[in-house]
Amino acid sequence: MALRLRRGTDAERLLITPVEGELIYTTDTKLLYAGDGSTAGGTLVTGSGGGGGSTTLDALTDTDLTGASDNDVLTYNSGTSKWESAAVPGVGSIGLNDLSDVFMPSTPSRNEVLRFDGVNFTAYPISSIFNEQQNYKINIVGDDSTIIINTDTNNVTGNFFGNVTGDTAGTHTGEVVGDVTGDLTGNVIGNVTGIMDGDLTGSVFSDDSTIIIDGVNNTIYASDVVAVTNEIDITNQDDTSNTQVNVKTSGARSSLLNFSRVSTGDLSSDNIAHGRITFSRNDSNGLVTTGFINATNDGLFIFQDSAANAADASRYSVFKDGALGIGTTTPAATLDVQGTIKPGVYADDAARDAAITSPVAGMMVFNTTGAKFQGYDGTSWVNLN
Repeated sequence: MALRLRRGTDAERLLITPVEGELIYTTDTKLLYAGDGSTAGGTLVTGSGGGGGSTTLDALTDTDLTGASDNDVLTYNSGTSKWESAAVPGVGSIGLNDLSDVFMPSTPSRNEVLRFDGVNFTAYPISSIFNEQQNYKINIVGDDSTIIINTDTNNVTGNFFGNVTGDTAGTHTGEVVGDVTGDLTGNVIGNVTGIMDGDLTGSVFSDDSTIIIDGVNNTIYASDVVAVTNEIDITNQDDTSNTQVNVKTSGARSSLLNFSRVSTGDLSSDNIAHGRITFSRNDSNGLVTTGFINATNDGLFIFQDSAANAADASRYSVFKDGALGIGTTTPAATLDVQGTIKPGVYADDAARDAAITSPVAGMMVFNTTGAKFQGYDGTSWVNLN
C-alpha cells in the first residue's frame, strides 16, 4: 500500500500554513517541507531523503553543470530557471595582447603608458607625451574630491609648501610657503612676507580697497611712510634730468613739510635738532656736507661752507629769540653782524634817487661823489660824515 503526501508547486506551498507534523512535497523544486502549525509553507526537511542536504552542486535540481570548465562561474538563466556554468571574460591566462583594441610591442619599455591613437591603445613613453607640442590636461583632486589643480581653468587651489619654479599662470587660492621663481601673472590676495626682486606691474590696495601703489601711473598714495631702516632714498635713475620732489595741495589749503621729534619724555631742555635739510656732494672725494638748515629749541641755524667746517661759527646765520646773527651763533642784538657791512653804493644823488624811489627813515647808503655815507631822515638824504 503506497503513501502519498500533500503536494503542489513551491508557490502554492507558500500560500498555506501546514499543521504540526503535516508534510508537503513541492513538485517543481522536488523538496520536502514539514509543518509546525505557525510557519507559512512549513520548514525544509534536510537530509539525504529530502534533497536539502546535498554536498555537491550537480545533486541540486535547479543547477545544471553540463559542459562546465575551469574558472567558470554560476549564472542564473531565467529561461530555464536554473543556475548554469559560464566562462568569465578576462579570467585565466588572458593578456593585453589578447585584446583586439590594444597593440603591444613585443617588448614594451618600463614606465610606458597606454595612449589611444585613434584606432588602438598603444604603449607610449610618458616623457614623449609632455614634450609634444600639444596640450594634455589633467586635473588633480584632493582626498575630499576637491579639485586642487584644474587644468581646464588654469586654477590652483590649496597650500603650497616648497619652491615653485617656472611660469605660474591662472589663479592660486591659499598659502604659498617657499620661493616663487618665474613670472606671476594675476592678483595676489593676502599677505606677502619676504623680498620681491623684480618688476611689479599693477596696483596695491589697502584692506579698505584704498589704492596705495598705482603701478600703472607710477603714483604712491599713503598717509604714512614708515622707514624700516633709518633712511628713505629717492633715487633718480635718469641722470639727464633733475630730481624733483613736489608737495601739492588741491584747493585753498596749504602744502606743509613738517619735521618733528617724537618722545614720551620731556624734550624742552634738549637742544638736539628737530629736523634738518642737508646739502652735500658725494664724489671721488667721498661725502661732504656743504650746507644745512636745522632748527632746535634754541634757534634756526643756516650753515654754508664748501670746506664743510661746521664747527666754524663765522659760517652761520642764526635766528634766535627774535635776533639775527650773521657770522655768530649767539647774536647779542636784534642784528648782530660779526664782520663787515656794505650798504648800497651809488655814483651820485641822481643814481641813488633813481634806485630808491620811496626811501624811508633810517635807510643808509654810500655816495661815491664826495665819499659820503648818507642817511634818510624821513624827509631828505643827509650826509653822515
